[in-house]
Amino acid sequence: MDRFSILKNPIAKPCHALKQEDKSPFTKEDCDQLNVNIDTMLGFSSPVEEEATGRRSAEDRSRDDLVRQYLSNAHGRATLATSMSVPLRTRLNGTSLVRRIFYVDNVGERMLPIYDVGDNQQAYFISESGEDVLRSDRNRIVVPIFQLTSNPQVPLHQLRNRQYDLINRAQNQAYTDLRRLEEIRALELLSAATENRVVHSNQSNLINTMRDTIASFSANDLSVANIILSHQNFPEFRRFSFFEDNNPAGPTGSTFTGILGTAFGTISVYATTEITDGSIYIMAEPSFTGILPIQNDVTVLSADDPYSRMVGFSATERIGMFCHTPGIHRIILE
Repeated sequence: MDRFSILKNPIAKPCHALKQEDKSPFTKEDCDQLNVNIDTMLGFSSPVEEEATGRRSAEDRSRDDLVRQYLSNAHGRATLATSMSVPLRTRLNGTSLVRRIFYVDNVGERMLPIYDVGDNQQAYFISESGEDVLRSDRNRIVVPIFQLTSNPQVPLHQLRNRQYDLINRAQNQAYTDLRRLEEIRALELLSAATENRVVHSNQSNLINTMRDTIASFSANDLSVANIILSHQNFPEFRRFSFFEDNNPAGPTGSTFTGILGTAFGTISVYATTEITDGSIYIMAEPSFTGILPIQNDVTVLSADDPYSRMVGFSATERIGMFCHTPGIHRIILE
């Protein structure tokens, strides 16, 4: 048998033996029927062989053997997927832009996200499909729940080359995808909510415009807490005298908190690549800006694709998004 044969299951046929008679291409069902042992399929060298060459330390071999043990069967890969859920939730709760500007409400699976809106206020929320922004003038609304998904995958040949940082790579990709999807939906929501609350300004007049906009929050007994702008405008923004590059979390705090600095002493400043039109969003405290109801926080499952020879995971979350005026204003730099 060749190296793709299943040594631990001699009844199973090698991949090249399938569909030999009719020469038709493989289907996903064909691959799902294979009792594939990834450890054997990848053709790892023996520990004695590695020790003789002296290429790896004992600690590296111990760690890699443990990962290889988990990857060698479906139950082990499901265990690896489960172990990724809590770190992803912690990371998103700590650094996600949306979870900092909106109030996070863990409603649970059996509760409806029902919220009251003040008089003479308009509510905006994302539809159940996760694609449209809807508006409501009612005093009580039920926020729809939609699903965001990330499917990080790693080719089998990379694992064969002992690139065992599978968990870190899958976590980073899932975190990046989910955070980006959250930001895209939130910015669509903020853009719709501020459609009639836009102020145009240029660089020379930005300081006065910012002060006037911040002062307008006082008319509704609100205070400004957060500012969001694009990464392209941030270099120019940080030159103004009202901006202070003093992250409360320290020099490396932006990595863990997402805060790039403060404006006018107490307002947190964030930047994102999803803003492309020069908009600067000025928002009140999260509880007066919007709500992020979470029905199912990040859950990771094993999602291998043997037909494409991929080891993969599926990270999903079921959330809603809802914001209301007048806690949001927008300035567009021209």
